Amino acid sequence: MLTNQGCLGNGAGIQRTGVVVRAIGVLAALAGVAVAAEAQRPVGELTRVSGLMDCVPVNSARRAPGDAVRVTRGQAPFVELEPVAFVNLLDQIQVKRRVDARIVASGREGFGRGTITFAPELGTCTAYAGEFQRRGRQLGGTRPGVYTLTSRAERVGGRDTTRLVIALAYGGVVVDWQGGLISIVALGREIQFRGTRVAVAIDSTGTDAFVMVREGSVVLLGFPGVAARTVNAGRVARFSRTSTAVVETPITEDFVSNERYHTETVFEAPIEAGGFSFAKALSRVILVGSVGYGSYYAYDRWIRPKPKGNNGFINGRIVVRIPL
Repeated sequence: MLTNQGCLGNGAGIQRTGVVVRAIGVLAALAGVAVAAEAQRPVGELTRVSGLMDCVPVNSARRAPGDAVRVTRGQAPFVELEPVAFVNLLDQIQVKRRVDARIVASGREGFGRGTITFAPELGTCTAYAGEFQRRGRQLGGTRPGVYTLTSRAERVGGRDTTRLVIALAYGGVVVDWQGGLISIVALGREIQFRGTRVAVAIDSTGTDAFVMVREGSVVLLGFPGVAARTVNAGRVARFSRTSTAVVETPITEDFVSNERYHTETVFEAPIEAGGFSFAKALSRVILVGSVGYGSYYAYDRWIRPKPKGNNGFINGRIVVRIPL
């Protein structure tokens, strides 16, 4: 009898354990569904991609290559994006050098509305870039821009909300945002702002970064042992991965002009010829061939003198002698 009770007790324990395991499995599945749904949540629409001209005062742009923007989404590595396409949370976006890409958020996505311009070579054509060069570094450089989109749940004013977070690995980014919480993370430091216009870039070695505040203000976080620091409009703040110091200087006019080129001019200016296009080359070959053939036909039909005879042929007799 004791044995039977023991068996019954063990069976009930096993049954309870099975229920717990199934419950954990259900929770894990729900968590997986939640992560998948979050990964599919759109952030904005890739509306424009344009190539850059050299560091000269021009009002033109260059045609971007077909693989200018690539994205790692889930298990699919580096899928090429063509306008118009949506970028989602958890996407890792890679933008080639000498290319800018614009993301537009309408507000329906729930993060706020505005534009995000991925600009790997932001700041390279400014006097500020000379400061990096004098210290043995440079803005832009040989690497493409690499950006990752994530989010974070927060509670503000008694309400639950979501903050959009752009992790910047290399390159530069300009954000013009209205409404909603948004941050840029660079060199392990977080730059928080709301309803402002900010440009951030990292040097080619991944050591130094700068923040240019055109409108509004930002809060710099993540400096060990240092309280949050506010940077107001009209200022540029430079900081390092290995230091807690933040150096502020006024925004220079060439910096403003360079930011405007990356966010406005390059997307609105006429496209100049640049790069090889098979379709364009083929159309030119067909055009030149057609003109050439038409010119030859006209010359042969109406201009070139014709020999006398029937229908342009000469009457005559050919005699062939076979030596014996």
